[in-house]
Parts: sequence; structure tokens; C-alpha cells
Amino acid sequence: MDEERALYIVRAGEAGAIERVLRDYSDKHRATFKFESTDEDKRKKLCEGIFKVLIKDIPTTCQVSCLEVLRILSRDKKVLVPVTTKENMQILLRLAKLNELDDSLEKVSEFPVIVESLKCLCNIVFNSQMAQQLSLELNLAAKLCNLLRKCKDRKFINDIKCFDLRLLFLLSLLHTDIRSQLRYELQGLPLLTQILESAFSIKWTDEYESAIDHNGPPLSPQETDCAIEALKALFNVTVDSWKVHKESDSHQFRVMAAVLRHCLLIVGPTEDKTEELHRWVLPPLRDVTNRPEVGSTVRNKLVRLMTHVDLGVKQIAAEFLFVLCKERVDSLLKYTGYGNAAGLLAARGLLAGGRGDNWYSEDEDTDTEEYKNAKPNINLITGHLEEPMPNPIDEMTEEQKEYEAMKLVNMLDKLSREELLKPMGLKPDGTITPLEEALNQYSVIEETSSDTD
Repeated sequence: MDEERALYIVRAGEAGAIERVLRDYSDKHRATFKFESTDEDKRKKLCEGIFKVLIKDIPTTCQVSCLEVLRILSRDKKVLVPVTTKENMQILLRLAKLNELDDSLEKVSEFPVIVESLKCLCNIVFNSQMAQQLSLELNLAAKLCNLLRKCKDRKFINDIKCFDLRLLFLLSLLHTDIRSQLRYELQGLPLLTQILESAFSIKWTDEYESAIDHNGPPLSPQETDCAIEALKALFNVTVDSWKVHKESDSHQFRVMAAVLRHCLLIVGPTEDKTEELHRWVLPPLRDVTNRPEVGSTVRNKLVRLMTHVDLGVKQIAAEFLFVLCKERVDSLLKYTGYGNAAGLLAARGLLAGGRGDNWYSEDEDTDTEEYKNAKPNINLITGHLEEPMPNPIDEMTEEQKEYEAMKLVNMLDKLSREELLKPMGLKPDGTITPLEEALNQYSVIEETSSDTD
């Protein structure tokens, strides 16, 4: 009934009535993320009606109400199919001030419209493949960078910067071509670094050294949110930068490293925000009930990519998490589980444990109380908490245990002789090898290290 009433007013009412009915709809459905399939057609028509209202000359408050409802409806992927067109995308780009190259951001009354338009674009781009393709056609990344340059030094429009950066992050996450465009054509690295400098109010004491005021005030919530979004976008821009070939690139990366160091030495408005700022990927582990690959955090998504069919994606996700764990095997297993990390550890020769060859700062105890309490019952293979299972052999007699053991040995022997299964073992250096060869190597080590007296 809500959609039907709103649709009737949107089609036939004047601006004041439209604003009132959409404000009521927005207030009622602000926290709605799942919609009834029976009203799907009405929601599609309501979206179409809202776009038709947005092209008219209506008051700013009515525009905001239209966009708020559109943002709520754009959470439903099925609703977006008929309304995601080039014309409708251009309407949102115009309202977000993304089509105007020379227009300055002086009219404060327009800021809520810009912010709501950017929010709608974030939802639509995230939920619609058609919108993602149209973003390439409309050169949306370049428009977002242009808007960022207009407001990068304007602290009072942090909401615009925040959602501009979030949309830029989504685009660069969904399109590898946009990462390259941002890195080289749009100068995304210096742009995002400057935005972080502005958010942190950095004062340089040397070319690559910033002044740290340990007694200074914490970052505001708005500055912290902007910094977090900029860091996420910056990761996408630099993720493919394996080698630095030019002096200018070297300078940019050194400046970025100094800014990131500054980031680690400042605090946000709350302990949770500081933790989120310092850690966009591996915060202290508290959720031990769910498997590492289950969830919507950056860590969950990266762990899922560790078993991706694309070998390049799989490798870079695993390597990235391994570096964040200071190349410590036990730390990686804590965050990913042995099953997800086995491929990387086998390639690195670290299945027996240990750490990589690179130098890192001293290890610190980052285990949370939740993790310490649950650790004895965490399944090392899956990486999550499991209730203790009854041991099936506890109720067996010794004869039954011996029978089952011999049965298993015979099955493995048969599979091995028919070369359907090849037993493998770990060499002393942690790499995998056929079991016979592994046993021979251990025998040689024992003979050479035994007392010959």
C-alpha cells in the first residue's frame, strides 16, 4: 500500500504533496533492506516516477526526498533492471555536480542533493552490472576525480568527499581498467595522497617526514570516515604497482609511505574508529564463530578470493594477507584457516610453519580475549569455533580399533599401488614431496646428527 499511495502522488501531485508522501515513505523504510516480491512491480514504477520528477524544476527539499526514496529502493537489485538507463544515470550525475567541469561548490543549499545523489550512485553501481558498464561509457571515474579536486581542501564538505571516494573505490574494485586509468591518466595516487594529507592536517618537517603532535586533538568523525574511504581507494590504485620505473613514481610512493606512517600515529574520535582507521583489512579478531570466508568485511572478502579460480586473483589476495600478518604462518592461519592458506604455504615452502624471509617490526600480542577464550576449540582447518565433537573410537574395543586401522592401511596401499593416490610428506624445508623421499631425507638428517661415539 505504501508504494501504491506514493506512486499515485508522484504521478499526479504537486511538489509539496510529492515531498510529503516520499518523506513519509523514507521514514518508514529507512532501515528496510529486504522487500516483498509481491510489490516489486510497484517499486519499479515508483523509481521510474521519481526520475521523471527529478528532471522537473522542483525545490531542493523535494529533490532530497526523491533521492532518499530512490536510495532505499536501489537496495533491491531486481528493481534496478528497468530503471538503470543512460538517461537516468545522467540525471544523477547532473544532480551530483559530476557533469559540470567549471562549476564551483558554493551553494551550500545544494550539498544535501549532491550527497544523496552520490549515495544513490553508490547503491546503483554496486547492485547493477548495467550501471557498471554505463559508468565506463560515461567516464564516471574522471568526473569523480574532478569533483574531488574541487573539494579536497574544503573541510566543511566532508560528506561529499566521503561518498565520492566510496564510489571511486567501488568503481576501481569492480573494473581493473579503471585502476589503470586512475593510476596513470587521472593521477589518482597524488590526488588521494593529498586528500589524506588534508584529512590528517599534515605539516611537513622534511620532504618525507611529517610533524606528529601527540597532544593534539583526535580526528573528527567526518575526517576519519573520509580517510578510511581514501585509503580503500588508494589500495585499489596501487595494488598493481609491482615495480617503480620513474623517479616521479618513486617520489609519490615515498610521500604516500610517510602519510601512511602518520596515519598509524594518530587517533580517531573513538577507540573503534581508530581501530578501523589503522586496521581497513585485519582488525583484532573477535568473531570466531563464523568461518573466515563468511561475512561482508574486507577480511572475509579477501579470504574468499584466496580460493578463486583465477590464479592471479588467488595469489595476490593470499600474498596481501600474508604481508599484513608480517609473513607469520601462525598469524595467517588465525585469520584465514589452514584450508584457505594451504596453497600459499605450499608455494612458499612453509607448510611446516615459520615465517617469510623479510624483516618486520617486533611481534606484538594482538590476541583478543574472545580469541584467547575460544582458541582451544577453534578448528585449525576451517579457522572458526566448533563445539567439541564426540570421538567415534572412544566406544570401540582394542580389537575394533586395530581392525579399522588395518582396513584403512589396506585401502591406502591399494590406492597407492594403482597410482590413484600418491602419499606425500613434508621435507625438512617445509615443501611437499613424495612420502618415501621425505622419509629418506629425515633418515639422513637423523644419521648425520646422531652421536657416532
